[in-house]
Parts: sequence; C-alpha cells; structure tokens
Amino acid sequence: MRPIWIFSFLIILGMFADRIIFVIFPNYLIEKGFSASQIGLIFSFAGIALVISRLLVGRLSDFFGRKRLMSLGLLLYSASLASFPFLTSLLQFVLFKGLKEFSENLTSTLQDALIADSFPKRIRAKVVSKLGSLYPLSRAGSVLIGILITSIATLAFGFWIASFFIFLSFLIFLTFPEKVRKQSFRIRMKRPSRPLLLIAGISFFMSLNFGVAYFPGFFILAKNLGISTPQLFSLLLPAYLLSSGMAWWSGSWIDRIGRRSSMLLFGLSFSLATFFYALSSTWLSFFAVLMVISLSYYLWRIGFKTSLYDLTQKPERGGQIGFVKMLTGFGDILAPLMGGLVIDLLSLQAAFYLAGLFGLMACCLNLILIKFR
Repeated sequence: MRPIWIFSFLIILGMFADRIIFVIFPNYLIEKGFSASQIGLIFSFAGIALVISRLLVGRLSDFFGRKRLMSLGLLLYSASLASFPFLTSLLQFVLFKGLKEFSENLTSTLQDALIADSFPKRIRAKVVSKLGSLYPLSRAGSVLIGILITSIATLAFGFWIASFFIFLSFLIFLTFPEKVRKQSFRIRMKRPSRPLLLIAGISFFMSLNFGVAYFPGFFILAKNLGISTPQLFSLLLPAYLLSSGMAWWSGSWIDRIGRRSSMLLFGLSFSLATFFYALSSTWLSFFAVLMVISLSYYLWRIGFKTSLYDLTQKPERGGQIGFVKMLTGFGDILAPLMGGLVIDLLSLQAAFYLAGLFGLMACCLNLILIKFR
C-alpha cells in the first residue's frame, strides 16, 4: 500500500476515535459521579505525562525505527481505550488516561516524522494539503458516528468502537515500508536552530490562543447564547466540511505565496477572528466567527506542518519534531487554567481578548521566521 493511502487511513480512523472520546469521556466521568475537580485532575496529570514523553519518543525513533515504536503506540492506544469501561477509581482513571495520552503521542509525533521522511520538500505542501483536508472531513464524519452511538448504545460502548478504529489503524500501518538506519544510540541531539526555536514558539502561542478561547470559553459562550449541544454539533458540521474542501485545494497556492507567509496570513486571520467571539450576541454572529476560525485554522495548520517538516532533517527529525510538540504541550496544559481564571476573575469576553493577543504574539514570531532562509 502506498504511504499516502496509509497516512490517509490513519488520519481518518484516528480522528473518528479522537472525536468520539472527546465527547464521550467527560460525560462518562460525570455519569460515574466524579466531581469537576477530580475530572480536571485526571486531564491535568495525563497532560503532564504527554508533554514529558514527547521529546524522548521522537528521539528514540531516530535510532530504533519509527514503525516499530508507532506500532507499539497504536496497540497501547487501542488497549487503553478498551479498558476505560472497566475502571472504577480515580487513580485508575489517572493512570490509564496517562497511558492513553502517552500512546496517542507515540502515534502523532512519529506520524509527523514519517510524513516528512516519506515526501520530498518540493511536493510536501501538496501532500500535506490533501492529508490536512482529511482532518475536518473526518471530524464531520465522527460527529455523525458519535450521535449514532449515543442514540442507540451506552457511553461505554463508544470506548470499544474507538478502540476498534485504532486497532484497525494498527493493522493498516503494518503494511508501511520503512528502512531503519542503524546508528549508535545517543539521547542528546544538536542544539535547535533559530528557525526551529521560532516555529516552536509559534506553536506554543497558538496553542495558548486555542486553549484559552475554547476551554471553557467557547462552550460557555454557546450556552449563554442558548445553543444546545446538538445545535452546536450542527454548526460545527458545515464548518468542518467547508474547511475540508478549501484545504484539499490549498497546496498549490500555498506554495505560490510561500509556506511561512501563508502560515502568517491564516494565523493572523485566526487570531483577529478570535476577538470577535467577545462581540457575538446571536447564534448567527457566533456561527460566522466559527466559520472564519475553522477555515483559517485548518489552512494555517497546513502551512505550519509543511514549514515544520522543511526545518527538520534526518537523522534527528524525530527529536526535533518532538521538541516542537513538547512546547506545544506546555501551552495545552497552561491554556485551560489561564482561560478559566480569566473568566472567573474578569469576564468571559476577557478570555477571548487574551486568546487573540496570544495569536498576535505568534504572528510576530512568524514575521521573524520569514526572514530566515
């Protein structure tokens, strides 16, 4: 099977599982009687395990082979998801959520490294745009699957469905051809270049932008506007579909305007649109902002991913991508805490203003990055 087809199936099946768990897991913990603070504890400890593992996982793959480690990650990921319905205590959920995050990190970090390994620089933007269009399209499909599961089965059944999708990914990934370069193992890697540090900083500030705006501000705003959960799914569906269509055709013109320049353009659009959440007073204005942000985010992501791949080189690509993802993870941990505090101490609108400022900081670093060759 050709690599691009393998990556396509991995993305589709991975997004199906991810979005199902995204909705089911918090609700499952609530049904089990866990308090808000206990649920937060489960997610926070799992996030710390994820961040710590990112750099190490990428570096290990540089020496022992990405296919071997990623296959292990897919198996552990599938097993951890299947285990959740059998857990009862807080400690068990903390441990298995940490295992789930660690194994999911194995797959995402090494998948990025394998994509960069598999496709030369001259065609990366076109390939990444085609693969990037599958993320919103798969999320649109997962919305329908999630609604079906929750309508006709229990929440616990959703974990097994998600586990099946990941196990199917594992079977497909076994067909991936990889040539392992034999090297003597050393954990230390070269000092990151300035462009790599800049793109890591961009990723960090964009993760703050997204997390501060969406956890929990976005959902509180939707509730305040009278938008129910099914209605919110209905608003997300066209946003995903439009983003998928635009992402599919974006590769060629992203190359024409420049990969880093396109990242700046759509990052600026994403950041400025975030401010307008604070001004949303009806579901229609909320939906308009949502559409702009969704489209901008997925197009920004293509420019970002392509630029990241361009800045990494063998034999240290796994460690370099892991370094960037590690900084992104710090933003993922800090953002929900910052967003919640700003909402409680100031206002809901202040969270969106702060998120927009973080996005503009990322754009400033992007301007500096454009100057580097």
